[in-house]
Amino acid sequence: MLSSTAACWTPARPFSRSPSRLTRILAPVVALAYARGPRENRDLVSAWNIVGIGDLVIAVSTGLLTSPSPLQRFAFDLPNELISAFPLVLIPTYLVPVSVLLHLASLAKLHRTAGGTRQAPGNGKDRPPFPS
Repeated sequence: MLSSTAACWTPARPFSRSPSRLTRILAPVVALAYARGPRENRDLVSAWNIVGIGDLVIAVSTGLLTSPSPLQRFAFDLPNELISAFPLVLIPTYLVPVSVLLHLASLAKLHRTAGGTRQAPGNGKDRPPFPS
């Protein structure tokens, strides 16, 4: 009998596990660092968001390549059929898009706060870079 990890193995699986774990483990660390010093840790938060979006891209790609569909390239002996059944279908249809939107919203907020601290080019007056 195969173990559960051996039964679910696909060629992309080892790569999809590392960013996912890294993103989850570092989330509280990055949040605490940002809470203590938003200006100093802006790059850390941006990098964490980019790794998180990359993790979601890998997860969706792995799901597409292992699910029974015309795009299936791996796991022909054990296709990923459970992802199309409720409640697991909520992961790709709801949780992944919400997660991507939250990462993008975080990056947008970081961009807005970074833009407000710089001096706008022009006549030397302190103006926000974007009109309100």
